[in-house]
Amino acid sequence: MNDDQDDFPFDANETTDSDGDGVGGQLDAFPDDANETTDTDNDGIGDNSDEDVDGDGVTNDLDDFPLDSGQSSDADGDGVGDSEDAFPNDPNEYADSDGDGLGDNADDDDDNDGVADTSDAFPTNPNESRDTDGDGYGDNADAFPNDAGEWNDYDGDGVGDNSDAFMTDPYESRDTDGDGLGDNADAFPNDPNEKVDSDGDGVGNNADAFPTDPSETTDTDGDGVGDNADDDADGDGVPDEPVDPVDDGDSGGILPGFTALTGLASVLGAAILVAGRRKD
Repeated sequence: MNDDQDDFPFDANETTDSDGDGVGGQLDAFPDDANETTDTDNDGIGDNSDEDVDGDGVTNDLDDFPLDSGQSSDADGDGVGDSEDAFPNDPNEYADSDGDGLGDNADDDDDNDGVADTSDAFPTNPNESRDTDGDGYGDNADAFPNDAGEWNDYDGDGVGDNSDAFMTDPYESRDTDGDGLGDNADAFPNDPNEKVDSDGDGVGNNADAFPTDPSETTDTDGDGVGDNADDDADGDGVPDEPVDPVDDGDSGGILPGFTALTGLASVLGAAILVAGRRKD
């Protein structure tokens, strides 16, 4: 709505004031009655004309609390309604925290815990009297009475909830790499990209080409054979280990075919020797 049409151009919740009483239609219990805006007791009669605004049965002129349906009289005029005042006829007292018949103002130990109010950090709480770390939680309820930064340990793991990354998990308290998995369960607590090492080879599953094979981690040429077992790891057609021309495979250090040639030479030599003897 344009500002020139909006009765409340600076209030996003109101736009119109039909009766021109200064209260927008959203808040005005009587949007068409310029003499009324509220109806505290919801009786259909605006507060300005209602003789009993809070609807407690006591007319406004006799009601010490005309807008509070729970209170109507204050006999001692101390500002606390009689129904809530432990001493309705004593303007100097209204509460008796320990129920001993002695008003708190006059009582040296309001909660009757044996600790004088002047020394009691919680003078109206019989279960607490000290707050060593000054965090507002009594030592009896404070799981960390000497640590002002902690007071509760929901999972009972010894680490306060304010510092515990897993406040409902007693087995975890830190997530160093911030990957959502606690350090105790994380195989790689300092690496946000890894969590598990299924084969225990020291390489995380996300980076391990063979996550369930502890003898392999990479497959350079992507042929499905791990580099450790692949004779041609880069797949260029050239074996990773060149063939040794002196190695015949039997660790004898003899050239391939050398034994056969030696045998043939021996046979030929014998034949020539025999032929020579025949001529003689």
